[in-house]
Amino acid sequence: LQHLDVSWTRGNVTDASLSVIAARCPRLQCLNVCKTNGAVTDASISAIAAGCPLLRYLDVSATGGKITDVAITAVSASCPQLERLDVMSTEGQVTDRGITAIA
Repeated sequence: LQHLDVSWTRGNVTDASLSVIAARCPRLQCLNVCKTNGAVTDASISAIAAGCPLLRYLDVSATGGKITDVAITAVSASCPQLERLDVMSTEGQVTDRGITAIA
């Protein structure tokens, strides 16, 4: 699996399933978790970062404030090929600290 879009699943896709993806899909390149109503958190995005180092695109917009600088810093440390990151509407949880880590 290289591309996974679980956007607009409104809480039906959670950290549990994304942690499985992180463990079993090391070739994942694109992940969209937009509008998952807070069911996706730093825990699973950090697991994705650790397990999917080829990640190029990540959309964590409108995730109910559950994605923070912690996850963004993990992505920056583990995914050197990242080309696109969307953090729109993260309710102020992604700050200068997270964005600076990505640079």
